[in-house]
Amino acid sequence: MKLFLLVLLMLPALVNAQAKITYAFADEAWMPMIYQEEGVYRGLYIEILKAVFEQELNLKLNYSAKPWKRAQWDVEKGQADFMLTVATPSRLKYATPSNAPFFKLYLNVYTYQNHPKLPEIRRIKTSQDIKRLGLVPVSNAGNDWHKSNIDSVGIKTKYMRVDDSVVHFLAMQRADIMVEAVVPMNFLIKKYGLESKVTLTEAQFGPLEFHLLLSKKSVSYTHLRAHE
Repeated sequence: MKLFLLVLLMLPALVNAQAKITYAFADEAWMPMIYQEEGVYRGLYIEILKAVFEQELNLKLNYSAKPWKRAQWDVEKGQADFMLTVATPSRLKYATPSNAPFFKLYLNVYTYQNHPKLPEIRRIKTSQDIKRLGLVPVSNAGNDWHKSNIDSVGIKTKYMRVDDSVVHFLAMQRADIMVEAVVPMNFLIKKYGLESKVTLTEAQFGPLEFHLLLSKKSVSYTHLRAHE
């Protein structure tokens, strides 16, 4: 735990800055990282964050669950203190990352059942492969990693508001692929009974490094800068 405290910036300064800290995240379940059960937020993220902020630092951890795009906007504007996600160039304009990753995650390529280009999809290694094959991806509107790493080479992605819509869109064969984390996406596929309509492939991107991103407009950030 002491090592993890060092990862999360200069957290001792946070204790003096305020008695609470607000975590912004998407308002849809992302099993097993974060989900709601009987009105209580649970999951790996919650357990670790509570151990760090509440048990070690005596800070009250507040939760702000909104559509992912809006949750990021709240961090940008300082209405929430931090989020846990990939430190993309656009996010680093308004947030400061932890010194080391919170964790690392691989993304796999999914397609719909019996896609005519399935053998080629299984061999995808780069975004250029997706472009060469003329594939149309679908993703969450707040997926900044996808925009920076897939769309940036000229690929036209279809965007949905939430991951639930993403998996249904692919299952209906309205897109060719999605690039998603296996555990939470497999949970959604099973939840909606889409195992016979959506295919997980060996094609993989990553690892993606997830950092704690602290808003530059947060009271905590202002206090940290004053102590540098």
